[in-house]
Amino acid sequence: MKKSTEILLSIVFIIIVLIGIVDSFKSNPSLAETRSARQMMRHDMEIIRSENVKILDFDDDKKTKISSATLRLTVSSEAWSTALMKKYKEKLNSLGWMTSNNSGEKIFLCKSGASALIMFDDSTRNGYLYMTYPSERRAACAD
Repeated sequence: MKKSTEILLSIVFIIIVLIGIVDSFKSNPSLAETRSARQMMRHDMEIIRSENVKILDFDDDKKTKISSATLRLTVSSEAWSTALMKKYKEKLNSLGWMTSNNSGEKIFLCKSGASALIMFDDSTRNGYLYMTYPSERRAACAD
């Protein structure tokens, strides 16, 4: 009796794991979708970087990830301003990014399943621009 219970529990466990694996394949973007989004974000970030502002750090997501991509730009506190934040927003809008949420301190934009966040960090006094695929939930992207 104990042996059959162990076999039954093993079978149930295997079924649950398989369902989880199948579900994750359905819910995550494909490799082609992720590559396409990463390429689009890199292109748009290059245009932003051409603004000749003092950039402290740029992470262009060269790490190997299968179902997500994140790019990050850090602008020095000397160069960051409300005007620069507005300029970045307008530049991204001109590249097809749609503003989805604007609290003044944080601006979220969306494009083709990706999101961008432009923000100022009080603690470091630096400005940041993040691009993420798939889009971050806080961005409230419709696409």
